Amino acid sequence: MITSTPYCFLISNGILRCHNRSPATRVPAIGDEGNTGKSGDAESLIKPIVLHCQVGVTGFGMGGALSLAAGALLQDGVDAIAPFYGIPDEKLCNVSTIKCPVQCHFGALDDMVGFSSRKDAEKLEEKLKAGKVDYEMNIYDGAAHAFTNGIGPNYNTDSCHLALERLFTFMNKSLVE
Repeated sequence: MITSTPYCFLISNGILRCHNRSPATRVPAIGDEGNTGKSGDAESLIKPIVLHCQVGVTGFGMGGALSLAAGALLQDGVDAIAPFYGIPDEKLCNVSTIKCPVQCHFGALDDMVGFSSRKDAEKLEEKLKAGKVDYEMNIYDGAAHAFTNGIGPNYNTDSCHLALERLFTFMNKSLVE
C-alpha cells in the first residue's frame, strides 16, 4: 500500500488515483513502452508522483519486505515505511541506508526463518541501528506470522488492533505536510 497524507493512492488495473492531488494517472505496466520492470523504470514512474505528495509505504509479508526495499532503493521518493513481518534479501538492498522513519511489526512466534522470524527481526534491528536509521521495532508477544490477516490461522485480534493503531499514528505523524 502506498499512502499520501491525508488520503491514499489506490492502484487498480494499472490506474493510480491520488485522491487529494490530481486526477487519475495511468501507471504503465511492465512491458509497456519505457517500462521494462527494472528499478530505474519504477523510479522514473514514481518520481513525478512523489514530487507532489509525501509517500508512506506499508506491506504485509512480501509487501513488508518490499516496503523496506522501497525505502532503501527509492530514498528520494519515500517518506515513511511500516513493514509487517517481511525482510528483503541482502542481495536486493541494504536496509541500513534507509533515510526515512521506519516502524517495524513482527510476531514473537513467527517461525519463517530467513524472512520474518524473531531472530530475523533482531538482525534487521541491528542493521537499522548500525545505519542510524530512525526506527521503532514492535514485537508482538503471542503473535505469529501474518497475525493481521483476519481470515488466516494466525490472526491475533489484540496484536492486530494494536499494530494498526500504531501504524496509523506513525503515518499521521511522519507524513506531515
